[in-house]
Amino acid sequence: MKKLYIVISDNGDGSSSTHYTFDSELIKRMEAAMDEGTLSEQWYDGDGFHYDELYLPDECTMQSLGIPYEMDADDIFTEW
Repeated sequence: MKKLYIVISDNGDGSSSTHYTFDSELIKRMEAAMDEGTLSEQWYDGDGFHYDELYLPDECTMQSLGIPYEMDADDIFTEW
């Protein structure tokens, strides 16, 4: 089994977007950045940084799940 992490971002206009990754190190890096106060506000709310986990069979891929894009560090740690 492997974990799919589901992260919600704030689009700044009252809406939000869902992002997906299998990268546990990215999630740890985001948590550390939140603790350090360097994570962009689009990735957390007044209660902090949140994500959900789904446990999936190892053979699952983003493509097999119908997810067109996996978030990566460039999505999180560069200015838009």
